[in-house]
Amino acid sequence: MFIILRVIFALLAVGFAAAGMLTDQIEPYLGYSHFFLAAMFFVMGLSELRDKRKEMSFLMFGVSALLLIVVIVT
Repeated sequence: MFIILRVIFALLAVGFAAAGMLTDQIEPYLGYSHFFLAAMFFVMGLSELRDKRKEMSFLMFGVSALLLIVVIVT
């Protein structure tokens, strides 16, 4: 289940990034792209936590939190 969610979030992030590049208006799509990247890293953190790799899961949660801060600030 985590793999499917990770792939969906990654495809959404790439899709929004590509849409921003194709339309030459990156700003409207950048927040969505970062949000879905944060969701992908959060799901990856949950997957790592389930596999008993705490250090890597904390790193993934940290990256997800930083990306969410970027989404909120910008």
